[in-house]
Amino acid sequence: MGEYFSWVNIDKREYITPGNFDLGQKLYESANAGNVVLGALYDLLSADWRGDSIVFLGDETDIPGNEMNPVIRRLSDERKDWAESGFIGDYIYEKYKCIDGLYKAAESKVREDICFMIRDRDFGYNIHMVDPEDPFNGLFTREPKFFRYTINHTKKEFFDIEKTALRYTNHDGVLSTRINPLPLLMAYSENHMDDGCGIWIGDSIEVSDDAPSEDYKDMSIVYVFD
Repeated sequence: MGEYFSWVNIDKREYITPGNFDLGQKLYESANAGNVVLGALYDLLSADWRGDSIVFLGDETDIPGNEMNPVIRRLSDERKDWAESGFIGDYIYEKYKCIDGLYKAAESKVREDICFMIRDRDFGYNIHMVDPEDPFNGLFTREPKFFRYTINHTKKEFFDIEKTALRYTNHDGVLSTRINPLPLLMAYSENHMDDGCGIWIGDSIEVSDDAPSEDYKDMSIVYVFD
């Protein structure tokens, strides 16, 4: 089946998963520019998740003891108190809150999950952490947002989604639609670290429609992942 990825906020202990937005969850499957889960991510990065530690985390990943990235090390240290075995993704799905239900675009699958819990009177595995007495309160109200510039203040570089020339060729040799490089820049997976992924993990990321100052380097056509 392959490795599935979710957007994880380590500071707020929250995540969003492309599957609930009817998108594939493999590394490239939700990277096409303008897709709804990236719109939800950009909305969060512009508000609730602004300035937080974010990673696009693979669910078949362990964290080696010599991991140097401070954000990933922090996640590893946090997980040590977990009594269960399994990959780091298992820990996230067990202990973090899935907030896909904030978005209208995820309503179908999230509502189905909650209705199953209501029908079975079983909120024991309540990944959305809803109130059993008022389970739909505050859900399905937000829409995705899109911003032209994705800015890395730590590295003083950015990409302009209107200028990215990045393409992805699938296993059949078919050229896909233009992709947004952010999922690859923020991805953490033992299976993909040799592909140049994850080099923005732990950096300060901002999304904006305003270009950064001239001392920031435009990387729009530099980050190419084949």
